[in-house]
Amino acid sequence: MKQTRRFRDLPDWEEARKSLRILGLDEEVIASVGEQEGDSLDLVETCMALEEAFGSSLSKRPKVDLGGRGK
Repeated sequence: MKQTRRFRDLPDWEEARKSLRILGLDEEVIASVGEQEGDSLDLVETCMALEEAFGSSLSKRPKVDLGGRGK
């Protein structure tokens, strides 16, 4: 059985949140995404759908650490 939780409570949330910031979403919108319920796969699919909607691909961009330096 699939266990769902709020996205903000999933272990993958911090990485997804950083990715959403890179897409240019403001904190209010990101918080709204975090309130949605699902599992880790749902979170990944949601981020991919937002990437597609924005015409962006986060996987092609350099990873950004909390200090804002590209890796």
